[in-house]
Amino acid sequence: MGIYNRDNINYAGMIQNMLTNAQRGGQINADEIRKQGEIWGGAVNDIGSKAANAYLWSDMYLTDEEKLLEQKKAEAEALKAQESAIAVNLMNDYSQDVGMVGNTNKYAEYSPNVAGNYSRSAVASNPYAIPGNPYASQEEYFKYIQAMNGIYGGR
Repeated sequence: MGIYNRDNINYAGMIQNMLTNAQRGGQINADEIRKQGEIWGGAVNDIGSKAANAYLWSDMYLTDEEKLLEQKKAEAEALKAQESAIAVNLMNDYSQDVGMVGNTNKYAEYSPNVAGNYSRSAVASNPYAIPGNPYASQEEYFKYIQAMNGIYGGR
């Protein structure tokens, strides 16, 4: 009859052990997460400080040839910047000469179909202006047109 005498099971003790084990497991997991965070934080901090030291103190560890190479690179960059500035100035001067920048250029009064340096207002106000004579009359204009037509096969 020993099999059927199981009325003295300690349920309270079993529940207490289960809760204690769960609490202890939670503390172990929390400690592992905290330690992992400390490890990663320390690693990032160490890497950052080493990178800063390497950047700040890199000149101490350069050989003479490397220092000379860095100096030559800096000189080359300065020369490139100087050449670029000269090219910009030359282009600005060219642009002003051909009338691209501002209205202070030397070709302001130039008209390609009129011989001589006549003002544009005179040419624009005379509908019979011809190359070489912006003040031409209607008769002169017709003579010019007939001459041009004769050159190009007209009458």
